[in-house]
Amino acid sequence: MKKLLVILAAAALACVANAQKFTVVEGNLDFLKDVTELQVSLTWDNTMMGEMTEAEYVESKLPEKEDPEEFKRLWYEQDRATALEMLGKSFSGSLGKRSLVEVNNTARYKFVFNIDKIDLGFAGVGFVSRGTLIDATIRVVDTTTGGVMAVIAVDESKSATMYVMEQTKAVAFDNLGNKTGKWLVKKKYVMKK
Repeated sequence: MKKLLVILAAAALACVANAQKFTVVEGNLDFLKDVTELQVSLTWDNTMMGEMTEAEYVESKLPEKEDPEEFKRLWYEQDRATALEMLGKSFSGSLGKRSLVEVNNTARYKFVFNIDKIDLGFAGVGFVSRGTLIDATIRVVDTTTGGVMAVIAVDESKSATMYVMEQTKAVAFDNLGNKTGKWLVKKKYVMKK
């Protein structure tokens, strides 16, 4: 019985430790209660890669790449397109399963996810591994006026896998979209199904 309690306590701590933290830091989201459509976009303003700027990180990787220009192109174009696709699909899917909200490109309100920091995960031996962590700021923008209705801080959205860097990064964006949709429904900011 004691072993079971220890295992349950450890599992509960792991869940709490891995939970993303969503905080409304400006405005409020009450206006979303009657909204049935949302847009999503992704920006990379002042993104940090660990303790480096994104540009410094990319430059630090160039000497070890066979084709540095191709690496830069893939990093800034393909990786960003993949991140937006993963984020958009998971945000849309999460809201679609749980709420009456549809994600499209014509909605009045847009969730603009800015990636503030990415801590890339790593795979080690045994328990020495960690998924990618993403800190983001979400601005909810009224597209008809350009006004920012609310700002949400997201701390440590985490991928649950510890594979190669590209996979953990993609999974982290998928997780960010999914958890944001779940959070909006759980906090009753959007209409539940």
